Amino acid sequence: MKSTTYSFAPTNTDAQCAATAHAYLQRQLNNEATSCTFHVTPQSQFIHDFYDIKIPEEINDVFPRARHILEESTVYLKDTDSVARVLEVCALYNKQFYPVLNSEEKVSGVIGIKDLFLALMNPREEKALTSVQTSILNINIALKGYQSRIAQDADKIKNYEIYTICSDFPSFLEAFSGFSDEDWKRGIFITSKNEDINFYIKQKPAGLLIITKNYEKPINLNLAEDAQIKVKGNIQRHLQDSVCDIIETEMTAQSAALLVKQSSPIILYLSKDQNAICSHLATLDDIKKRLLRYQNLPGVVVVDDNQRIKGTISRDQLARQSIIQIHLVGTNNMISSIDGIQSSGVEILSITDNHHLNQIETDRPLTIYCRNVSSTSTLVTEQFQEIGIVPPISIAGLLLGGILTGTRGLTKATVLDKKCCDYLSLILGKDWTELNTQIMHAVQFSLSKEVILSDCKSYACKDGKFKVSQIEIQDVQCLQSTFWEQVKDILGQVQGKDVFAGCFVTDMAREESMLVITGSQKYIDCITYKLYQGIDSVFDLGSVLSRKKQLIPTLQAMFD
Repeated sequence: MKSTTYSFAPTNTDAQCAATAHAYLQRQLNNEATSCTFHVTPQSQFIHDFYDIKIPEEINDVFPRARHILEESTVYLKDTDSVARVLEVCALYNKQFYPVLNSEEKVSGVIGIKDLFLALMNPREEKALTSVQTSILNINIALKGYQSRIAQDADKIKNYEIYTICSDFPSFLEAFSGFSDEDWKRGIFITSKNEDINFYIKQKPAGLLIITKNYEKPINLNLAEDAQIKVKGNIQRHLQDSVCDIIETEMTAQSAALLVKQSSPIILYLSKDQNAICSHLATLDDIKKRLLRYQNLPGVVVVDDNQRIKGTISRDQLARQSIIQIHLVGTNNMISSIDGIQSSGVEILSITDNHHLNQIETDRPLTIYCRNVSSTSTLVTEQFQEIGIVPPISIAGLLLGGILTGTRGLTKATVLDKKCCDYLSLILGKDWTELNTQIMHAVQFSLSKEVILSDCKSYACKDGKFKVSQIEIQDVQCLQSTFWEQVKDILGQVQGKDVFAGCFVTDMAREESMLVITGSQKYIDCITYKLYQGIDSVFDLGSVLSRKKQLIPTLQAMFD
């Protein structure tokens, strides 16, 4: 089973371009990987679209979830299947449990092989061993037999008693002389070649007569138009006058008796414990806790939002060490803000970062690629060169766009950044200034209402709720003077019943952030951050880069 591998980037255009290129490089090395991020920036969206490349997948965390370890194909049973069918499937696949689907293809429960065996083998009294709940239809399927006639209620589950007739005719008559009509109706009689016994049972209202293969040539009783049919020198008498249902099978009496017992529908042994069913979005940590609490469960069945099966997870699968593998691209300084990064089953394979290298502890060795340059895309370009792979035009354009956004059009570029920029321009066959101009236009376009509110979340406080959106700006100092007022106007439109609305603005060039607030003056007065350049309701947050981990907890503490 393959691991899910991500090249993970923060909410940063340069890093997102680098992550997509890094994932492409991994795939060229036969390592499956896809790029992902918290939120795709408008500039990143523009560059990816410009070169017709799929944008990074947006995720909220990297917790290993049920969907990450599902098997590609799932073996399941129908609630109309018999125990015999379960045993057939078990012999083929040797699994501990199987999901059971109803007529609507939804999961109705789970059949555990261990629990099934215990239920079948537990009886110690003869009566329990010879009684069965089943239907004539199930018996016929289990025996792979020929049925002389089909009763209207052949699919109805009833209680039966199994009788295997091995005696001569006089002994048979003596043994069953006291049977009432109700006794005969509850009986399943398994016989061999005794013509007299068979004829006698046919005249009784027996629940079912099973004739086994001791006859030299099995007969399809549906074709018995003539009352005189020769079988091994004897005469099969008056078959068409039979009162009871008859099944012929090529199996022996012993095998038939066993399969009749196994013809019981699995719905009788079905576990409908909802703890055995979980959502495909459930984290593996939650599933582990569930299985630890409910030791009787061999695993869980995973379903989608419509209760349709997605797969199964056994206890053995949860023991895997590497479920999600992550290449951190330009994110080392934001490791603490990635939920699930330290969960069991998550393995960090490498770190590629241009100027941040914080302390990190891992269970296994990892590769760190860190140099003092201005752009993460420069480092990924170097990785292509060191491995000896020339990036295709689309990936070269993506990397060039990352370098241009990370260096503010090469105004903050190092010598290595400029060399990589020239190299990528050579691949593209055009000067980098053209792409830089287009990106700058895209930056101006990002100052719309839709972009500002594209990543907006609600939070609770003492008097109700407040919302904070988040946007990334390459260089705040390049913005128009009316920018802050535009943001306030938009926030005023969406505040609604919330006590206030805010916008968390990150200057990626300087790695600084600002907070714009609109709403109740009571809450604005609670904020202890300094005003940004003296602008009313715009606060300077300094090096705060994480909304979830840094800004929101601080605001909630201020308000409380």
